[in-house]
Amino acid sequence: MSEKVVGRFAPSPTGRMHAGNIYAALAAWLVAKSQGGEIVLRIEDLDRERSKSEYIDAVQQDFEMLGLTWDRGPFFQHDRDEAYAAAFDFLKE
Repeated sequence: MSEKVVGRFAPSPTGRMHAGNIYAALAAWLVAKSQGGEIVLRIEDLDRERSKSEYIDAVQQDFEMLGLTWDRGPFFQHDRDEAYAAAFDFLKE
């Protein structure tokens, strides 16, 4: 039994999407969907100083405007602070 393909688009919400973002989003979406898979939207908002909520909203709107949808998410990396701290502590040991 083969696993379902899961692609992801993980922009940093530090500005509006640009051609590189759009290319990455489209490529991930096409690969996943062409194989009956799913796409995950993961927001890389760990740069708290530069990440802005208006850019998060804009990324989602731009993604949808391009006719792309996501199956899971959006997931926010700031919600994983504890997991990152635990991994760092493990590595220090």
